Amino acid sequence: ITYAYLETTNYCNLKCTFCNRDEVVKKLKHMSLSDWRTVLEKLKDHPIKEAKLMGLGEPFLHPKFSIICEMFKEYFPDAFLIVATNCQYKMNKNFTESLKFIDLLYLSIDGYKESYEKFRPPSKWSKLIKFLDELKNINRHHCKITCNYVVNTQNINDIAKIEKLCKS
Repeated sequence: ITYAYLETTNYCNLKCTFCNRDEVVKKLKHMSLSDWRTVLEKLKDHPIKEAKLMGLGEPFLHPKFSIICEMFKEYFPDAFLIVATNCQYKMNKNFTESLKFIDLLYLSIDGYKESYEKFRPPSKWSKLIKFLDELKNINRHHCKITCNYVVNTQNINDIAKIEKLCKS
């Protein structure tokens, strides 16, 4: 195994119209650090080159996510670590500390203004803009940032606007 897709929480603060999490998530849970260590122990003999810590939940809602990222890098220091976020929470120490260990952060932005809010309820465009402004002013360490976009017929015309937003 050289690639791993791992989910440490299934808590989410949004109800995206294209997400099936309500159909598959029955019990909300943050993975404990001891369970996380067990997962890492079982993977440690595999040459993991890339991993995504995301899934049906918002990773940064896990109260110990920065520790989870740090533990992952202790086991796999050369692996490329990718995390996605919906940017709909108050930036905090858990987030900023996590960036020390994340190689690539996907910002999930699926539309411009009204269409963004339509596809990611109860998101707020203003909250996204505030998050992006704060992100520009913090130490991101070596973490690269890019946009992740779920395309549909109603938001396809917004791609250029989001691309411009992400470059600014």
